[in-house]
Amino acid sequence: MVAARVDLKASADVVARWNGEWMSPPISIKVFRTDFGRLARRYDAIRRRWAEELSVEINGKRLSGTHTREYRKRVKKLRERDRKRDRVNKIAHELTKEPAFLVTENVGKKPQEGMIEDKGSPQLRHRIKQTPIKTVVEKTRDKAAERGLRFVVVSSYRNSKTCPVHGAELSFPLGPKIGLCPHNHWVHRDVASVLNMLRRAVEKLEPVCAEAVKRALSAVDEKTLEEWSQYVLEAEGYVQWPDVLARASPMTPARLGGGRGHL
Repeated sequence: MVAARVDLKASADVVARWNGEWMSPPISIKVFRTDFGRLARRYDAIRRRWAEELSVEINGKRLSGTHTREYRKRVKKLRERDRKRDRVNKIAHELTKEPAFLVTENVGKKPQEGMIEDKGSPQLRHRIKQTPIKTVVEKTRDKAAERGLRFVVVSSYRNSKTCPVHGAELSFPLGPKIGLCPHNHWVHRDVASVLNMLRRAVEKLEPVCAEAVKRALSAVDEKTLEEWSQYVLEAEGYVQWPDVLARASPMTPARLGGGRGHL
């Protein structure tokens, strides 16, 4: 899970004199490790092991143990739902623990269905369907209302497929993670998505906040996008990224990942 944070004060009084060689734009990127995928893999492995242990052979035909009473009794004792609920609560707390306005995209009623359309692996499709995306959004919205924070919902149309600097459509020749802009630079699709959500949110914010966000976004360039993309890939466990990304030298290493999980 990738989030962006805008330092509104910095964007108001620093961006005007920003020098790309020495200072970073007042936007920072942070990656949250939700562990939903790990939980899904763990419980899937447990169920498979139990199904194998309890399988029986009748008239030469092997029947899965999932149909047995013992299997159902064991599954009832699993705490998968409780653990997911705990993760959701922790994410919502982290995103709303400081004064902020939060921006997310309209995920729809069944966001997982759209995400698994082009996924061929049954295991990957299962893990995606087990991710409580809508629950996270709803819990964060409730927490924001409880703490008096502004919660903005924007369109999800092509946020992860559009370059946030040039507005051009990205292509994905190296896989689904990294997009190539027609202007010959690369950007992680999650980085593109959070920045495009910020851009869309400008229309719904108060004038002062809208102007600060626009100034912050104007300070983002191709080099910054590639730095953030390196950071996100590394956080996701992709130690080796494309050579074209490795060409960017660190601009402000201390600021990378230093932001909070909110805007």
